[in-house]
Amino acid sequence: MKGVVSVTLTKNDYMILESLYDNNCITKMCSFTKQRMADECKLSVFKIASSMKMFINMGYVEEGAKEEKSKTYYVTLDGMKVVEKLKEEYEMYSERENR
Repeated sequence: MKGVVSVTLTKNDYMILESLYDNNCITKMCSFTKQRMADECKLSVFKIASSMKMFINMGYVEEGAKEEKSKTYYVTLDGMKVVEKLKEEYEMYSERENR
């Protein structure tokens, strides 16, 4: 298909999405700034900004309500599905490893 670009998420990308999900950042009012995500994930603000741009384009994250002058972000339903699938895969792997 013309114009479709496949993007592979990194472990850090998954960690960022999971952080939003686990902290219940699922609405415009319940959302994190890039700095808060960087602190939570122990990543640079630059990495968070880069991932947010990609996630917005993919429909996994949207901008929330501003916190003073800073933009905030929350995970969308599509982003939640990605995290839930990742958690399911991890649980299946863990169960198999514990046999």
